[in-house]
Amino acid sequence: MIFKMSFFQNKTRGFSLIDVVVGTALALLVFSSIIAAYQAGLKVIGTSKARVIATAIANAELEKIRNMPYEDIGVVNSHPEGVLAATDEIISGGVTFSINRRVDYVADSADGIAQGDGDECPNDYKKAEISVLSSGRFEVDIFMVTNIPPKNLAQECADDGGILLIAVADTSGLLVSSPTIEVRDPDTNDLLNSATPFEGQHYFSLPSGSYKVVVSKSGFNSERTYGSDEITTPLNPHLNVIDLELTQKTFVIDQSASFSVETLSVIDEETFPVPNVTFNLKGQKIIGTDINDQPVYKYLADHTTNSQGVVGVYNLEWDNYEFSVVSPSNLSLVDIVPSPQPIALDPGDAMNVQLFVSAENTLLVTVKEQDTSDPVFSASVRLFNGGYDETSFTDSNGQILFIPLESGDYDLEVSAGQSYSSFSTSVSVFGNTFMDIDLDRIE
Repeated sequence: MIFKMSFFQNKTRGFSLIDVVVGTALALLVFSSIIAAYQAGLKVIGTSKARVIATAIANAELEKIRNMPYEDIGVVNSHPEGVLAATDEIISGGVTFSINRRVDYVADSADGIAQGDGDECPNDYKKAEISVLSSGRFEVDIFMVTNIPPKNLAQECADDGGILLIAVADTSGLLVSSPTIEVRDPDTNDLLNSATPFEGQHYFSLPSGSYKVVVSKSGFNSERTYGSDEITTPLNPHLNVIDLELTQKTFVIDQSASFSVETLSVIDEETFPVPNVTFNLKGQKIIGTDINDQPVYKYLADHTTNSQGVVGVYNLEWDNYEFSVVSPSNLSLVDIVPSPQPIALDPGDAMNVQLFVSAENTLLVTVKEQDTSDPVFSASVRLFNGGYDETSFTDSNGQILFIPLESGDYDLEVSAGQSYSSFSTSVSVFGNTFMDIDLDRIE
């Protein structure tokens, strides 16, 4: 009997470590995407649910206000005075909502604005605003408004007060669309009322008294009233509201402008930047006079150029501006471009200004490679003595200007990395002094 034995080779191999790692990473990526999509779906559902709840809360608030007695419709310690709290919190559906309430009188021009227009009762009706907000994971913001008319003339005339009309125009005389107008307490600066009228003007119904008004808009300069505690005699004082009377004021704002200022010096017909120069910038507009009857300027500020001799001055109002050098004290302003001063800055301008300064004593150092006479860029140059120590770096022409200096003797050290040998010497500075230094290149 013959036995035949067959041997079968198993050609199937197991997974390598790389296969396992790659497979696991792909699985994690897929599951992470699924989980992220699931979480995003939950957030959309949760936010939608929160929005529905917030809308229901706002509608309920407005319905409650509509059913209140007219004399009770108002916020506590506000105008009109009422029984409503300014803010509340409520938890619904596991989400915390903040409720903000605001009530204002509205002066309708259809029947006149104040007593001078034949309207003995300028508070024509009340406008109630409700905002419901939630923060955290499900952020919603619901805003609703309703008007509540008085039932009779007695209710319309129940409250005293006057009307403040604020208009906001630009330099061409056109009303500015959607400015922010704030009415504030002049003593505490608390915000009492505000509006952002699309048409550029707004009627505020207010109790008789004095009010600070601030107008602004993004990208525009701001304007406001001032009190005698700020300026002895302000040109634009706080506004007084009188019972049954109309007080009007137009504020002028326009697009903000800017200066880009360079401080420079010309030595031997070459122009060099002068860093760290402080200059004063003064506009010609005044906002009043001080106790000595001297003008108080709306813009008066110092600015300092950076290590490159440049600084930007932004958010400026249109005006005529004057520049003067403040420090170092031994620098003099000898020229300005554009000239002459004052320089007119129009709304929206972005103007480049060059201030040219000079000093009695300067030192211009030029560093070159000895063999080729090529300028050495970014060489470190230190100039020092008992009262002065400054290190600067050469420009693309191998030059650096030290300005201003006191006349006298200085030590000088020059280095340019490992490619060049270092160099040190002494120099006497008097007037415009020049020094050429040749550095040996290290092979």
